[in-house]
Amino acid sequence: HLDAPSLDPLARAAVTLARDSIWPQPAALQRQARALRPVFSRQQFVDLIGTAALANACCRLSVAVDLARAAA
Repeated sequence: HLDAPSLDPLARAAVTLARDSIWPQPAALQRQARALRPVFSRQQFVDLIGTAALANACCRLSVAVDLARAAA
């Protein structure tokens, strides 16, 4: 569930946004990202959004690969 007691507040905010991006509701996710933006530097925020997007894409593609293998 992407959480741990040892996470600092910045990491906890990043994890929350990443977790909520798995099954996104676009308007709610945009509001959440806008609220978190001041917490991160510009570079950290770009890295966070890019990493979450890449991780989500990889997971979705792995499902497609698994389905293709199962159909073969």
